[in-house]
Amino acid sequence: WALSIGIKDIYQKVFIKVEALEKIISHYNLAHDEVAYMGDDLIDIGVLKRVGFAVAVNNAVLEVKKEADYITNRKGGEGAVREIVDLILKTQKKWNDVTRKYYI
Repeated sequence: WALSIGIKDIYQKVFIKVEALEKIISHYNLAHDEVAYMGDDLIDIGVLKRVGFAVAVNNAVLEVKKEADYITNRKGGEGAVREIVDLILKTQKKWNDVTRKYYI
């Protein structure tokens, strides 16, 4: 599914997620504060501590929520990603440009 929408970097069964983060940051020449990350469990805490926008889903464990800049209203698997994508687009004033084609 990810490939069908243009996502090229897929990391599965990664237990040290910070290593994957560092590969992505290096490959795309990003700064940590340019990255948003959403997590729900203890394995995500290392990445959440390093990125610019740390997000916990509503049903995340308490330890993850403590590290988050934002906690979604929706649970993981129930629209949390959409909630954050919409929030980022609106905050960056890109919402109208991205959605304009749907209103024609």
